[in-house]
Amino acid sequence: MTKHKKDKPLDEQNNLTESEENKSEVSENVEEHNLEQDDAKIAELEKQVKDWQEKLLRKAAEFENYKRRTENDQFSLINYGEVHENQKNFNSVCLACIGYG
Repeated sequence: MTKHKKDKPLDEQNNLTESEENKSEVSENVEEHNLEQDDAKIAELEKQVKDWQEKLLRKAAEFENYKRRTENDQFSLINYGEVHENQKNFNSVCLACIGYG
């Protein structure tokens, strides 16, 4: 079969169409690869956010426990001081009653 001059542009059009299809496939593959990389990066960042949220929650709980302990310690010291003062007063009164004060 001999080719005519008319057929040449048709062959070029077919080659051009195939080239465009190849470019389109490559472009789709690149986009798909980029989407997979983006999805992996998003998953990694979401995991980091979850880890930081958990750390923040633990630190907040530790701080609340610290505040509660220091309040209890202050309360205990105040009560101990009151009890100790009352004990001193009681001892003074007792000693005065028996004639030593």
